[in-house]
Amino acid sequence: RRSSLTPRPPTRRGAPAAGRSRGAGHASLSPRTSPSAPRGGRRARAAAGAPGGSGAPGSEEDDVFVTSADAVRALPLYTGIIGVAGLAVNRIALFLHPAVPTEGGNAGRLLALAAEGSQTRADVLCLLCAASLVFTGLSWRAIAARTPEPVEPCGDDCLAFASDLPDVARRELEWAWRASASATKCVSMAVFYRGRCVMQAGVRAPASRAGPAESPDELSAAVDGVPAEEITGPLVAKAMKTGNGNFLANLILFPGRDEFFPYLPANLQGVLVHPLGDEGVLVAGTDTQRGFGRLDQAWLRDIADKLDSTLSEA
Repeated sequence: RRSSLTPRPPTRRGAPAAGRSRGAGHASLSPRTSPSAPRGGRRARAAAGAPGGSGAPGSEEDDVFVTSADAVRALPLYTGIIGVAGLAVNRIALFLHPAVPTEGGNAGRLLALAAEGSQTRADVLCLLCAASLVFTGLSWRAIAARTPEPVEPCGDDCLAFASDLPDVARRELEWAWRASASATKCVSMAVFYRGRCVMQAGVRAPASRAGPAESPDELSAAVDGVPAEEITGPLVAKAMKTGNGNFLANLILFPGRDEFFPYLPANLQGVLVHPLGDEGVLVAGTDTQRGFGRLDQAWLRDIADKLDSTLSEA
């Protein structure tokens, strides 16, 4: 386990770097210096004045194919038009070429070239390529990419810990949630460690209407005191067994998504699962399809590794 892991969150305009302090020759993460992001995922981002998603280098906001999507879609169209225009200019130049006149003049020279077939075959191939580019550009321009819209998670806001958890572990878990909510599109988080749920944060599954009201400062009845094996499903068990996480970018297409519903909102759009060593797992949910970019996933993995180091010593 990496006991001295020192990840840094992606820097975004409008959102300060979470938990960063200077030490002797290296940066350290401290839960006491965590950003004061409020509870509740998308509400947290709105209250913090931070745009949804990471704006750091390497994110989708800096991808030229995303920021210049219209120009990229129009590129084949313009290239094809230039190709057709070049073929027309080449044909016209054959009439105007100052060559030695044949019996039929320049027109006769053109007919002679056409009869040979080489010029005609080359022109036909170039015309087909140019026409393909034109039609491709037209089809790309006609298709408008739809940007995934965030949804309102159906559930209750909370920030709850296991009752017998040490204060050091509580502060570290709270920092992990606030850092994730302020730097990514994370709206829900649950941490399971050593066979039980130790934290629920953000938006969780709504309480049963038939049962009593649940306090946002206490674990829900669905996870409190219940063994993790009875709550989680095969995806979480596989992550703990293999040590490899998984990101379900579009949860609605995943047939086994029901395993997250006991403790996460049913209308989450994406879920990231990452193991905490071999004794636990971090489950983070987003309200947007493909809501976690590559940089966000790396940041959440670093947070999971740091939580494993802290919880193993608590």
